[in-house]
Amino acid sequence: MPLTSIHPPERNRFPVVLALLLGLAFGDLLLGQRTLFYRDFGVLAYPTMAYARDSIAQGALPLWNPLSHCGVPFLAQWGTLTLYPGSVIWLLLPLPWAANVFCLLHLWLAGFGMHRLARRWTGDPTAAALAGTAFVFSGLTLSCLLWPNYTAALAWMPWVVSTACRAARHGARAVPLAVLPAALQILAGVPEILGLTWLVVFLIVLLAPPREASPASPALSAQPTPPGRGLTLVRLTAVAALAAGLTAIQWAPFVELLTHSHRDTAFATGKWALPPWGWANLVDPLFRCFPTSLGVYFQPGQEFFSSVYLGTGVVALALAGVGLVRKPWWWVLAALALAGAWLALGNHSAPYRVLRETVPPLGLARYPVKFLLLTGFAAPLLAAGTLAALKTGPYHVPRRSFRPVAIACGLVLLALAGLAAWTIHHAAAADTAAVRLLNTAARAGFLLATIAALGATVRTGITSRTAAAAIVLPVLIALDGLSHVPAQNPTLPANVLEPGLARAAASLPHSGEGRVFITPEAEDQLLNSRLTNAADDLVGKRLALWSNLNLLEGVPKVNGAATLQIREQADLQRLLYDAPPAHREGLLDFLGVTRMTAPANPTEWITRSNAMPLVTGGQQPVYTPVDWNPNALLDPECDLRTRVFLPEPARAAAAAAGVAETAVPVTFAGRQGDAHHLRVVAETPAPAWVVLAQSHYPAWRAEVNGRPARLWPANHAFQALCIPAGTSTVRIVYRDRVFWAGAALSAATAILLLRVKRRARAG
Repeated sequence: MPLTSIHPPERNRFPVVLALLLGLAFGDLLLGQRTLFYRDFGVLAYPTMAYARDSIAQGALPLWNPLSHCGVPFLAQWGTLTLYPGSVIWLLLPLPWAANVFCLLHLWLAGFGMHRLARRWTGDPTAAALAGTAFVFSGLTLSCLLWPNYTAALAWMPWVVSTACRAARHGARAVPLAVLPAALQILAGVPEILGLTWLVVFLIVLLAPPREASPASPALSAQPTPPGRGLTLVRLTAVAALAAGLTAIQWAPFVELLTHSHRDTAFATGKWALPPWGWANLVDPLFRCFPTSLGVYFQPGQEFFSSVYLGTGVVALALAGVGLVRKPWWWVLAALALAGAWLALGNHSAPYRVLRETVPPLGLARYPVKFLLLTGFAAPLLAAGTLAALKTGPYHVPRRSFRPVAIACGLVLLALAGLAAWTIHHAAAADTAAVRLLNTAARAGFLLATIAALGATVRTGITSRTAAAAIVLPVLIALDGLSHVPAQNPTLPANVLEPGLARAAASLPHSGEGRVFITPEAEDQLLNSRLTNAADDLVGKRLALWSNLNLLEGVPKVNGAATLQIREQADLQRLLYDAPPAHREGLLDFLGVTRMTAPANPTEWITRSNAMPLVTGGQQPVYTPVDWNPNALLDPECDLRTRVFLPEPARAAAAAAGVAETAVPVTFAGRQGDAHHLRVVAETPAPAWVVLAQSHYPAWRAEVNGRPARLWPANHAFQALCIPAGTSTVRIVYRDRVFWAGAALSAATAILLLRVKRRARAG
């Protein structure tokens, strides 16, 4: 009798089991009673969702965000999920409930995808169930709930690997099936996970293509002769190219923004790398970690992932595979897992330093610890490969086959004992040491229980016992993952994220009326908040409009939390926040700052009476060379009411338009506008400059009296144009030609893909 016929749970049962586990673990989120809020979920991701939802509800695609960084591209940020099809969940359903459901559905999708991948590669449903559960309930995956786009990108990772491998083997019939998950992962908007996914695909397929043990599609059930590497490379390239073409509508504006952004190949600094001792946290999650004021633990010097725990049972099984598994794909994955853990050490790792030097684009990405996601993906598959290898022997598994598992289990227990001894000897606080020691003991207990369930699972002669063990095994993995740290993803009542809180407490400007300015001192207090009450902490940050929370209120501000800032605006923002208070007043006036945080309390706002309108005109032009230093804008003697700094090439254009190099009176009337459009009527006795305190970006187009007019950079980062004498109607419109070119390429690729699919069916 084949092993797969007597080892439940069957493939169609696992999605149900996984859904039940997630429902029991996150029931309060599914019922809408509470919501995720911690760190980037509450202050960055959720306001981004709300802004996109509100914009689309008003009939506008959110290409530009006028509320942050004095204006910045929105959709081109890529991680906003605006064009991701799964976002229909939070676009149509009530927030914040829909945002939580979005994340949980993608956790389910991640586990289901990993289960299918492991089932195809191992042929064993129990091993597949272990892999799917371990992937979802690892500390790394649960950490990613802070970022819905990371959760979505991780969810598609096993699907992309699975379908791309099948496309490489089966050719044209499987290529269209592989393009869809690849495209969806691109639209999720996490370049680092995208790169790691395709690294796995190419190395697995080119070095050790797995023979599918469990084909899922009857049309592809035949195992063809493996193609040569050249043909394999062509097929994988076709999948990647079609996925890229299908998603050009998203990545084309992203690339355009990247070329104008503050990031370059020297942007990465090695910040938030895994500590040199950080591998210990793969099995002992609290070792040397510290609790924040809200009770969430982090590694010192690494505050991106709140946990890197993979599970003691998963690690033990992965280690045991060294003496059991003879599959080439297993060894490639083992090498990738080790590489991910090593590169995550950042500058503590020689390979990372070499990679940074040899692959300059890596400098665009931050936080080396993200390489650990490669280890988090590989470890469940390695454990599944070991479990499947234990069950490929005779009907009763020989004891010697279980010996590598016993050795690996002993090594992990010995490591836990050593870590516990270090904690006892070095812990400064007795209460912290007690928490760590109890947690270490619990991990050892889960390891022993997992190995016991594993032993019952591989003894195939007793059907009822193996059936129970096959169900207990993933449940133990899930319980271990959910309990491995005290409070990895805390929640609050759902009403804490309702919009309008800050507006109800203070009179704040709307878009076009001015901006608010959070002082450097307030930014520091908010970033390093030590409040122990989570609700008070979030409410305080909402009242202070910190990070992206101004998007919930519709309040424009000088800074923000965009991943990619326009380079020149980022330069000025940095200068503004480094300058003494007396030196930034003139620039704050130009930026239209009508409110700023009170010196003693970042949640209170004081009024500034000298703010200039966001559209001004008639200033005396000062033409600057290419190497002009924008520090001049912070000179207390610099009056931006009467002067505007323009690049030297603008001199000729101004002369051709008859604009003198002196101040000219300009009056304005009839101002109208929204996020993507501005219309003003200006009157002047002589040709003059009109200056807009809005970030300069190529997608903005100008018309004066119905004729195209050039927008010039003004005051280093903003906009200016010439108007003739008399009354002029000035119209500024956001027309992102790169976005529409990408949309055309996406439409053409979709048509091509449909034709390829039809031909494959006909063939």
